[in-house]
Amino acid sequence: MKTFKLVSLALIEENKNRPIPLIDGLIINKELDERWLVEAYVPKDNLVLFENLVNSEELIPIQTIISKPTNDPATFHARVKHISVMEEHISVLFDAQLFRRNNSFHVDLLSSLVGEGLAGDELLSQFITRSKDDTTKPQTAKS
Repeated sequence: MKTFKLVSLALIEENKNRPIPLIDGLIINKELDERWLVEAYVPKDNLVLFENLVNSEELIPIQTIISKPTNDPATFHARVKHISVMEEHISVLFDAQLFRRNNSFHVDLLSSLVGEGLAGDELLSQFITRSKDDTTKPQTAKS
């Protein structure tokens, strides 16, 4: 297993990021079964949000930044497994699987942008933006 510092956390809702204020956190790559554990220490005012998610056992997309703020975001499909309530904060434990885009993602994205008539600097700008913001569902979801 490998452990990393969790720098940021956002829930992805309707293809938009909902940042969650993060006090502290860590992420563990379990390596053996491609599962990750994400623990986020967040303000208690997020309790209702996470209680609704833990009760539903819903698979949700989350986006994290690991180790340092300049790293690219990593997208996971996760379930809220446990919430620990403390005086002013909560600890939220996610069971997660790293979302890996299919190999043709960038070719498909570029083709789509060219099809929209984009070229030059505008094409480059949109390609960078959309390749970072991709929140499509995985082709197969493992539970």
